[in-house]
Amino acid sequence: MHLGLRSLRRGTGPRGRPSATLLLCLLSFLPLLLSIPEPATAAVLDEVIVTPALPTMAPCEFRQFLATAVFSDGTTQDITAVAEWTTGDSSTAKVSAEHGSRGLVEARAPGDVEIRAALEFGGSRTKGNTVLTIVAGPIVAITTRPTSKNLDVGIPEQYKARAEYADGCSADITPDVTWSSSNGSAAMVSLTGLVNPLQPTEEVIITAAHAPSGLQNSAEDGSTKIKAEITHIDFDVEFLVPNLTTLGAGMVAAVEVYAYRVDDSRTNITKDVKFDIFGPVGVIDITEGGDNAGDVEGLADGFVTLRATDEERALTTTEDIVVLVSGVLVSLDVEPAPFSVSVGDQRTARVFGRLSSGLSTPDLRKVVTWSTSHPSVAVVGNTNEDRGKVTGITVGETALFATEPSTGVVSGAVVVNVGGAVLDVSVEPEEILLGRLMTLPVRAYGSRADGTRSNISGNVTWQIAPAGIATIDEDGVLSTLADGTASIVAIRNPGEEDELTSPPATLVVEGTLVAIRVKPTTFKVIRDQRRKATAEGELSTGKFTSNLRDVVDWAVLDTTVAEVGNGSPAPEEEDPLEKGEVLGVDSGVTTLTATDPIRGLASAEVSNLRVQGDVVSVEVDEANGGVVQVGTPGEYKARATFADESKGVISDRCEWSIDDESIATVNNDTDKGLVTGIEIGGRTTIRIECDGFLASSIVEVAGDITGLEISPETFDGKALRERRFRAAADYAGGARSDATNTVSWNSTNEAVATVNDIDEKGLVQFLSDGETFIFATAASGHVAISTVTVAGGVTSVRVVPKSKTIRGSTGRKLRVIAELSDGGNGIVTKDVTWTSTDEDIARISDREGEEGLALGGSKIGTAMLTASLGTGESGSTEITISSLLASITMRPDRRVIEIGKHRRVTARGHFDDNGKKTVTRYVEFISDDPAVAIVQSFGNRPGRVIAIAPGTTTVRSVDPTTGIVSDNRTIIEVVLP
Repeated sequence: MHLGLRSLRRGTGPRGRPSATLLLCLLSFLPLLLSIPEPATAAVLDEVIVTPALPTMAPCEFRQFLATAVFSDGTTQDITAVAEWTTGDSSTAKVSAEHGSRGLVEARAPGDVEIRAALEFGGSRTKGNTVLTIVAGPIVAITTRPTSKNLDVGIPEQYKARAEYADGCSADITPDVTWSSSNGSAAMVSLTGLVNPLQPTEEVIITAAHAPSGLQNSAEDGSTKIKAEITHIDFDVEFLVPNLTTLGAGMVAAVEVYAYRVDDSRTNITKDVKFDIFGPVGVIDITEGGDNAGDVEGLADGFVTLRATDEERALTTTEDIVVLVSGVLVSLDVEPAPFSVSVGDQRTARVFGRLSSGLSTPDLRKVVTWSTSHPSVAVVGNTNEDRGKVTGITVGETALFATEPSTGVVSGAVVVNVGGAVLDVSVEPEEILLGRLMTLPVRAYGSRADGTRSNISGNVTWQIAPAGIATIDEDGVLSTLADGTASIVAIRNPGEEDELTSPPATLVVEGTLVAIRVKPTTFKVIRDQRRKATAEGELSTGKFTSNLRDVVDWAVLDTTVAEVGNGSPAPEEEDPLEKGEVLGVDSGVTTLTATDPIRGLASAEVSNLRVQGDVVSVEVDEANGGVVQVGTPGEYKARATFADESKGVISDRCEWSIDDESIATVNNDTDKGLVTGIEIGGRTTIRIECDGFLASSIVEVAGDITGLEISPETFDGKALRERRFRAAADYAGGARSDATNTVSWNSTNEAVATVNDIDEKGLVQFLSDGETFIFATAASGHVAISTVTVAGGVTSVRVVPKSKTIRGSTGRKLRVIAELSDGGNGIVTKDVTWTSTDEDIARISDREGEEGLALGGSKIGTAMLTASLGTGESGSTEITISSLLASITMRPDRRVIEIGKHRRVTARGHFDDNGKKTVTRYVEFISDDPAVAIVQSFGNRPGRVIAIAPGTTTVRSVDPTTGIVSDNRTIIEVVLP
């Protein structure tokens, strides 16, 4: 396992057990506890005295309070570090109960508050207290939070009020203000500041008035937008082509209407809508209301347009659909075929009709009648939402049929294989990162008793906690709501004796989606072969989302070069492309794009897809240095060089042969290039023919491993350096080959050195003074050992500069230097973890590529930033914030850019000390129309505007620390060259 400096800081102990750090902390209390005298008959604990007595502090001030135990014999004992500390009102003053800082009081807001200390001793509990008075200067301003005030109907939000004092300190005074709303019908606000959004509005002002000072927050600060709960309604039909559904005369098909909400969830409202038919009378009939709402009956050949209206919500479907009646139903095809399900699980089948006109219908699952030949093996549902759901009863095989009730047409038999019972459940992906108001499907997989594993997402109950961060529907589709971290579990058979719960998957939601990009940046696929693309979103925080392949819309600009899957294929399509799966059609270059269907954000239209078609040469990649063990097949690969000088594996396109099949054989069927050795000590030649090009390589057949060696056998390493170690294997028959990538690597002392056993096998990283053994283990059990001695271990860590004053919402790059025992040093900025005493004052950026970048916050003051190595050493620096961001101005006012080119915009920050500073690197840029131009934020090229298509858009900037939006916008005009 490769750990490295970064990995050493992660806990690796079993869950539920106390960590070593916790045990050390507990042990450190023993001397204090033992120093308190044993209770005796003549000496009992009389009182606990808290000092200082009747102190006075100012908001934001820190002071250490002390607790002293007084015994009946006149002796006293300092119990500050073991007493239980509490405060009468944590919003007025906070007292630390943490080891190392117990009794440390932070003054927060004006008022009187008790500071208490208690001690359990001699079977009783004794308390003491002092009254702290917090006095502040005059209040100069009132502000309210949250800083980004966009609310959704039905989702309450707690507002906070803060007082800004003349000395630069601030405090929470939410209970001391009077709250009001400028539009009570749009948003109501309680006495405690809880805002309940009732209806959409562009602006409602939430005011916090502080009577003693006569001040209130500004209208701009209290400005709140209430977003609509439902954005639109639309049809949901599996169309053969956009906006078209087809059926035969005498058939019934089902259409559904959904209401789409701002949080990306949707609700089926088919029962609530009225349908309008535009076109000739007598082509179709449609049912309104009740369980059969949306059933369309074909009456005669022809076509009509269908529209749905929700009168209560005053909404009409955004797009009409065309219903085409053409011919009659002649057959039904059930999918998938064959069909697999496990005992106790359910899986939904689909069925498509073929018409006499040659056309196909949409999915008829909800209108056909289902049956199985052996209900003792599997049954299928025929009511409401259970239609087409197959349930496995016992291990075995049965046949599944679908019958169209109006015409009596019956499908062919589809084999249903029922597998063993599910033994455990897991969720994929295990870690998910998304922005607010995004969707992503997650999947549940079950491992069965018969050793198989399959997707059981439709047969589990999904749970997500805590509430308010995201929702998850019955199909496992996540819809995010607010920033935060949540856990997702899948439960099979909840409440039953055989209930199974998956380990939790972690969802992190932060920021908003600002851009989409396709990966890899240069996407290569070989002609007639397939490869899946990845889509990831860039968030306003600078981070990138999990793979969005299944939720974006995919497109290829030139389909004569390549094709890409984008959802449900036509029923008659064989081996259809999955979503985001690219098929190379012909050699050439084109554009592959991914578009977020909700916001319309699209990836850049650049020439990013290359189909490698013309092979100019081929070569054989040897397996294991050309040595194949008897009984252990080796994989050889055919690697092609194309006309554009790129390379790729084309093993499946080649014809494979071997000169002497008595020595070894090669697979030329399903696993092309897989070589099996037969005669130990024999040598022969493997050959390939690919598109007319020939290549060959040697195959040497070996027996079992007879020996294993590591190179180097001994090594003296220096801390913070690394070295690649290699392993070589000797085989029966005299063969010898490099085995670095086939053995397992380990270190006996990972505090001294670690070794990579994952991707770059054998790479050793030296960490600290000492000795360890690096050993390699072959599958045969042979072991080789190398002795490693490391000198120059880390003795201390320092942060450069030691202190720095910056403005809020700006930054300063810090370096972390490790001093070594041999007098040398090394840069370890990327290998430390950071903590801040107050992240509202200063913090370290968590964006990729910005390791060590200290960012000023939204509060004036001084914070201590501490960098810690996994080996225990740490260093600190003080960051002082002298002024705060007041406003942002975009420059220039206008830019004209030709398509495919780029220009730069900048952001200028104006601060409350009347200073100015360029903040381009620290703000997020947003293009109002990403289809015209996109703009890069953070990273190496902040403010870089890339022209996508002719048109006009505007670019604004937002400070992610304070939420301040630029006062103006830059107009971007994209023109043709």
